[in-house]
Amino acid sequence: MKGEFSHRTSKDTFYYIRGPEQGYRPDGTLKKDTKVRRTDEVNGPYTRVETENDVICYVQERDLAIYDTIDAYLRLFKMGGSAAVLKRVFAFFKNDEDREREVERLEAAGWSVKRNEPFEFEPPKTPHS
Repeated sequence: MKGEFSHRTSKDTFYYIRGPEQGYRPDGTLKKDTKVRRTDEVNGPYTRVETENDVICYVQERDLAIYDTIDAYLRLFKMGGSAAVLKRVFAFFKNDEDREREVERLEAAGWSVKRNEPFEFEPPKTPHS
């Protein structure tokens, strides 16, 4: 598999090397926030992934979260994105913990964030030349 890690595990999650067959114990556990690349291979609610440690396995799709969404968005914003699009990006986060982590990353990057629903964003002020 090639490409950047697109997802991470949202919690400690069991993995299966050969596939998630009933009656077999998991082959191990991926720790929360393990970086993974998804493949197109799906087996019911399980998706085949490659981990940052080169383990190729199946995990439950519901245990995956988008990795570095905000970093990707910030790169797009610098190329002409808008704060309105960022609101739509935030709609995809699965839980408040994920949202809060990304809000903290935005604030560290200089953004102003109002934590009401829906979230409101203001990009960093840039000095005029």
